[in-house]
Amino acid sequence: MATDELRKALESVIPHVDKAGAVPELAAVRLMFTDCEAVAVATNRYTAALSSASVLDAEWLTGDPREDSITLPLQAVKEVLALFKARKSESAEESDVLRIEVRETAKGNVSMGAEDLNEYRMIAPKEVDEELREPLKAAGVEFTDEHTDKPADVEEPVSPATVAFLDVSGLWTGKRYEVPALPHSKPLGRLPGLFAQALDTKPKVPGRLDMAGHFVGLFSKSAAAHGGRIVLEPTARSNVLLLTCGERFLGLLMPIVIDPDSEQAVELKDVHNRWADSIGLLA
Repeated sequence: MATDELRKALESVIPHVDKAGAVPELAAVRLMFTDCEAVAVATNRYTAALSSASVLDAEWLTGDPREDSITLPLQAVKEVLALFKARKSESAEESDVLRIEVRETAKGNVSMGAEDLNEYRMIAPKEVDEELREPLKAAGVEFTDEHTDKPADVEEPVSPATVAFLDVSGLWTGKRYEVPALPHSKPLGRLPGLFAQALDTKPKVPGRLDMAGHFVGLFSKSAAAHGGRIVLEPTARSNVLLLTCGERFLGLLMPIVIDPDSEQAVELKDVHNRWADSIGLLA
């Protein structure tokens, strides 16, 4: 893989890793592979991120897409980013290249770029914009007229024992970093399906939404990794917003929908009216 592309994918999703520790399985990043793309996903339950990077070469695929993925603890991802830098280059041929290998205790060495992950049948409407198709296809999403509201609850495969990252940019192998992989978690495995649902063609316009500014700010870090602008759009679920940044990043923001009859809604209406009166004197 091109080192700079993998770095962008990891840098854009790690802000969304659950660092509070409420759900230990979410304190990780999951990498899923096809023979042409790798997809990184992470979530803290209030936001979710999916980002893709190109795979230059892949071999020794298992043929089971559930096995052709790895889950790494947050600290390991940070160490990968600290160890493997990407030099600026004028052409793809001169760019730094990183190889990911998986070593299983019972099966020997497996060199990954892996097959299409599809832990359950993940689908999205055919009408999805072309620029959003690639990262979803890389995560195993099918494009069809069919739609599902809830992914199937499936058995998670056992994660490989050890993952090695190697700098293979020059004539011989450079830096090498090995880390034990984590067991796969069902919440991270469900994320591609949630993104597919968010791309429903019949979005609902939400009313007032309540969200901590901290969670909104996480997407500015994701956008900085890709150097692009953020586009927000409603989805079929009134409490889920879809965010895109270029062709390599998708995000989900899950605010609280404010009940129009609640005490909070009454307070917000009073604030709104006071602002209208105050600004009206200046206009």
